[in-house]
Amino acid sequence: MLFHYRCLAAALLHSMSRRLKRNKNGTPRSYKYENYDISKYIETAEKLGIAVTPLGFGMYELKKGDITRRILSNLSLDQENPVSCRLCCNKYLTYQVLERHGFRCFPKHRLYTFQDVAKTCADFQEWNCPVVIKPCTGTNGGTGVTVNIRSLKELKSAICESFVHDRKGYLMEEFVEGSHFRVVTLRGKFLGCRQRLPARVIGNGKDSIRTLIHDENERRNKDRRDNALHPILVDNEVAHKLRSDHMSMNTIPELGQEICVRDTVNMHMGGEVKAIENVSEAVKRTCADIARILGIYLAGFDIITRDITKPLEETNGVINEVNTSPGMNCMYKLASGGESVRVVETILQDMFEL
Repeated sequence: MLFHYRCLAAALLHSMSRRLKRNKNGTPRSYKYENYDISKYIETAEKLGIAVTPLGFGMYELKKGDITRRILSNLSLDQENPVSCRLCCNKYLTYQVLERHGFRCFPKHRLYTFQDVAKTCADFQEWNCPVVIKPCTGTNGGTGVTVNIRSLKELKSAICESFVHDRKGYLMEEFVEGSHFRVVTLRGKFLGCRQRLPARVIGNGKDSIRTLIHDENERRNKDRRDNALHPILVDNEVAHKLRSDHMSMNTIPELGQEICVRDTVNMHMGGEVKAIENVSEAVKRTCADIARILGIYLAGFDIITRDITKPLEETNGVINEVNTSPGMNCMYKLASGGESVRVVETILQDMFEL
């Protein structure tokens, strides 16, 4: 009961804190529509001669010839199967379905309710490895996810954080080392791949990490381009990451020293992406098979592996998440090198049979 009240208190404090951070750090954008992704869809549709009509409440109607499609500002497409979308929103259900079809390319995991905290702690000690705690649902933007947990204190704190976003249950997963990638498929066909990089700063030999983050966020806030990066979100995960690396916000990195300040790689928390040209054909086939089994029209696969040019079985890599109607910002916003993959054009051409 005491832990339950602690979770409720954490939920209240979290809500207040996120609202203050959003007001303080939110990057103003000159998007024509609600967000970068929907703007990209609508601007591209207009270039392809597709008429766009705003219907209100974040819904848009797209029409060309005899074909009419509708899209929501959260990128829900009317091509998607609603049952498949609901399935992929639940991480545990997704793992269960894939396991029933013979897939094993996902992390070791276990499902708990918030009455199972003692059981979680016991399993954590039995696993004897770093873990991840995440809500079963509601993890868009990496919300509620805590990674690289190495102590019981961190574990209980992570469960509280998960409770904020999903009060029905949470997953404990084995923490998998490796680089993070996003593979996008359309009807199972490979469209592109990006490596996802965690938020980071570069030392100048004189300023603390706190100052470096502040200056980097100031620079990003002043960047008026549509593909500007989001500010680095500073929260408990940043403190946890720095602690695990024997640093703090007051640490002064050496000149040129790269400091990753988060373990999660989400762009909305300050992460970056870079282009990847060479992807294992086995990885592409695995993603295509999963998209077919789950019945997903447009899919984004979050993959952790040491080498994306090799099959997951050879690198002990995993598919960490399967997302329906994934955001397109990771395919266009590049940190360095490579060119944007014109995936939105491909999607709209398929939707309108162009």
